[in-house]
Amino acid sequence: MKKFNFKLQGLQRFRAFKEDKIKIELGEIVSRMNNLKGDNARLDKDIGEAFENQNKLVSEMVGGSILHFFQYYINGKRETIRENKEKLKQLRVEYEEKTVELSQAMGEVKVIDSIRKRNYAEYKKYYNKTMQNDIEDILRMRKENRGE
Repeated sequence: MKKFNFKLQGLQRFRAFKEDKIKIELGEIVSRMNNLKGDNARLDKDIGEAFENQNKLVSEMVGGSILHFFQYYINGKRETIRENKEKLKQLRVEYEEKTVELSQAMGEVKVIDSIRKRNYAEYKKYYNKTMQNDIEDILRMRKENRGE
């Protein structure tokens, strides 16, 4: 009796590879989103420190040209935060698209896997039936040989 051979094995491997690839891409997107969130938190902290330093310098009666620096510095940080938020929006859209793509890929893998399981169950049933017939034939032959 030949062993079980699933003809869609190559397709199943391909679909599983595609699913794994999408999972990796999702991980990269999540990583970039977390990096941007971390950058925004760091920039917010920098802005807070800049305000504290500006207040210290105002109390020390420092010239106006130095105080203008803080405004430019803070505006630059705020602009970077705004750009990061835009990037985050884009990454969220990408994430949603990849999530849909992943669910489709997972569905395809499950369909092929269910076909494989059904085919294996049919094979096993056929295999057990042929084995039972072979055993019955052997037993019948033994009885015939003893009876002669």
